[in-house]
Amino acid sequence: MNLNGALSIATGSLANITTQLGLVSNNVANASTPDYSVETPNQESLVAGAQSMGVQTEAATRAINLALQQATFQQDTTVSGLTTTTTSLRTIDALQGSPGTGNDLGSLLGKVQSAFSTLLGDPSSAAQQSAVVSAAGNLTGSINTLSNGYTQQRQAAQTDIVAAVTSMNSNLSQIGLLNDRIINARSTGQSSADLENQRDAAVHALSNLVGIRTLNQPNGGLIITTTSGTQLPTQANTTPVQTTSATIGAGASYASGGLPPITVGGVDITGQLQGGRLGSDIALRDTTLPLFQGELDEFSQSLASRFDAQGLTLFSDPNGNVPVGGGAPAQSGYVGFAAEIQVNPAVIANTSLVRDGTHDVAGSATGASVAGARRHP
Repeated sequence: MNLNGALSIATGSLANITTQLGLVSNNVANASTPDYSVETPNQESLVAGAQSMGVQTEAATRAINLALQQATFQQDTTVSGLTTTTTSLRTIDALQGSPGTGNDLGSLLGKVQSAFSTLLGDPSSAAQQSAVVSAAGNLTGSINTLSNGYTQQRQAAQTDIVAAVTSMNSNLSQIGLLNDRIINARSTGQSSADLENQRDAAVHALSNLVGIRTLNQPNGGLIITTTSGTQLPTQANTTPVQTTSATIGAGASYASGGLPPITVGGVDITGQLQGGRLGSDIALRDTTLPLFQGELDEFSQSLASRFDAQGLTLFSDPNGNVPVGGGAPAQSGYVGFAAEIQVNPAVIANTSLVRDGTHDVAGSATGASVAGARRHP
């Protein structure tokens, strides 16, 4: 071997050692960096005939367990979703009060009953009549607060949906940009390990927003789908996922078209987005909180109707009316009633009505037993 050949082998070996030292240093520096996978140096022996010609440094690759990585993404989706739901329901729980502490609905309703029981001992007592009205007002105030809390949390979920979609687009765009760079690097024989680590960070961030699956392509690209199989676009510098802001009212719903969908290319994918922060926000807005609201409306209408059936319109809307059901759906006549239920203004003006009643009721199986008589709860 001549001197030039020996120098070439030595130069190649030194370059390979330098590359390996650089990778080792990079691995140590990023040992605690989230989504960083260890990069492994690769080299190939060069042989000409039977003569060794040194080594050639190849593109670095990553040491990664793809199955474990996917499981980690799924776990983070679950944790993010539970955190979003817990944060919202913790606020609701605080408004509901703890059973037995006196500020929960059961206790407040019990205080109304106790006030009526006391009034029976001295029906002419103005103080006891006022106590009934006061207890009823405390009950309706708590109902109003809880109903408003449901609406506020639905609004918070809707607002966060818009923010989450913005973040989702940012992550998809970043993944698309890195896809292009990774594919280009691999096609030219360069290492794409650093770029893949950056892409994993973007995928990880996306998995916190919504449940996803990933599919690695032979050219180095990555396909992203929802857990139900809907492919998410990953073009760089685009905003493929669309939605709009909205103001939430008690009667607003996604099912009826009153709330904006989440779309890709004009196609509604709201139902395909499950898990994570975004999926939990959708569930809170469209399922969990409307169910709570419906139950509270049912309680409020039943409360007002039962008193009204006994000749005392103690609870009503601001106009002194008790909404009726029986529509399609049954609650159509009193959706959102919990937000406006109050002590009947006529009763507030004349507290003796809690003794005398507000109207006559005819005898029936469930009402007063004597036609034309007034009965009190």
